[in-house]
Amino acid sequence: AGEPKAPLARVLGWGMTCGALGVFLPIILRLVETRSAAGLSPLTWSLQLLGYALFVIYPARSGFPLSSYVEYAVLMAQSLAINCMIRLFAG
Repeated sequence: AGEPKAPLARVLGWGMTCGALGVFLPIILRLVETRSAAGLSPLTWSLQLLGYALFVIYPARSGFPLSSYVEYAVLMAQSLAINCMIRLFAG
């Protein structure tokens, strides 16, 4: 009974990943365009990066399918990019 739901769950997981690609994209584009990190807190983005890292590490180590947590990996990568740009453009 659980098998028919597995492909649907996988498709939904990958669909959420596609949606996650656009979450921080406007911030990244603004940082690249303006080369200014005004208004962005390094502490906030560092803590956010840590949170996303934990959301990736646990399911990865527990052997969950990639489609169940890959959106957090995408968000983590975007948070890392923002973190780097904040530090690059801060001083």
